[in-house]
Amino acid sequence: TCTNVGCVPSKSYLHDAELIRNTIEARKNALFNDTSFPDFNPVKERKSRIVKAMRQSGTHIIEQSGIKIIEGTARFKDVNSVSINGKIIRAENILICAGAKPFIPPIEGISNTPYLTSTSALELEKLPKSILIIGGAYIGLELDSFFKAFNVKTTVIEAADRIAPNEDADISQVLAESLTEQGINLAVSTKVLKVDDDNKQISLEAEQNGNKLNFEGEKILIATGRIPSLDDLDLDAAGIKYGRHGIEVNDFLQTNIPSIYAAGDAIPSLQLEHVAVYEGWLAAKNMYGAKKATDYRIIPRVMFSHPQVASVGETEEQAANRSEIVSTSYPYAGIARAQIDRQKQGIIKLIADASTKKLLGAHIVGDEAGNLIHIASAIMKSGVELDKIADSVSAYPTLSQGFFYAIDQINEKLS
Repeated sequence: TCTNVGCVPSKSYLHDAELIRNTIEARKNALFNDTSFPDFNPVKERKSRIVKAMRQSGTHIIEQSGIKIIEGTARFKDVNSVSINGKIIRAENILICAGAKPFIPPIEGISNTPYLTSTSALELEKLPKSILIIGGAYIGLELDSFFKAFNVKTTVIEAADRIAPNEDADISQVLAESLTEQGINLAVSTKVLKVDDDNKQISLEAEQNGNKLNFEGEKILIATGRIPSLDDLDLDAAGIKYGRHGIEVNDFLQTNIPSIYAAGDAIPSLQLEHVAVYEGWLAAKNMYGAKKATDYRIIPRVMFSHPQVASVGETEEQAANRSEIVSTSYPYAGIARAQIDRQKQGIIKLIADASTKKLLGAHIVGDEAGNLIHIASAIMKSGVELDKIADSVSAYPTLSQGFFYAIDQINEKLS
């Protein structure tokens, strides 16, 4: 999923979108006078080249490791065998990594409306002038950032009371303010009731706090998450337990059948490439007696929107439910590098346990958040008390200085 229709093609587009934003910023500051607008074709062609190269590289690594690749659809016959292209393959252990597919909610009129998904949006030959995006989380906001950079008029419609609803509330607020300033129309607490296509425009009827709303766009993107691709596996033939969110596994990634494991988007965990790799590695270890349990507490999460959002550990609301906590937020506006790079919007938020003085969570919205979050991951992995790193020195001028300013702030509160 990630290489072919997920992370790799989308991040290729987002990289080029960032180049465009930097060019527009340079024009605003009179660094040059070129008024031409970027051509989408080379961007699309570059994406395809990268996907092909990554796919070939991955295939080569697998084959060099002595692993045989069989292309086809696998269906379980029993607990120790699957059928692929009419051939029965038997194994002592089986690992299911079936990936995921877009979830399409039951909206009136959707079956008669040509809609885009996170997969088909990355295969567009031509960009629309306007687009309605249903879903204001990772997928919707990343693709929104790409479309906006290419001057597509975007509207994001989210059923929850804020965009990025799984993030810390303060992060969602700063992100919403930034997106609104960029000219993106955000409609939260908004339930989509009906869509209709008249072959020219797609109209959408919604409800927000009891009031009817209407939106129009050239295209509509369904970005309401992804669900496990389990339909063709015939899991029942092996007696494997599963639900609407995926295959049921224990802490060692075993299904209810001890010799069958599952990982990645096929199970109810974070649908992120690095999480799937971690789970696949762990499952393979456990097949041969390692007995290593999953631990998701210090796995970072990154949304490559503009600005970026990154987090690790608990939100303030989650942490407050079980601990006496201290939190702090340090603004990007107080970081010299952010001023230099004209990236002043953003915050670095830290949450610590008041008694142990250990970091419980870190949440960042702003430039290079995806890189900065790994400082927090390392701190949480080590289990070090925050006062032990209070005198750490970071290079000037870097964005990482802001992280250590935030540590200084929270240490003042802890002491």
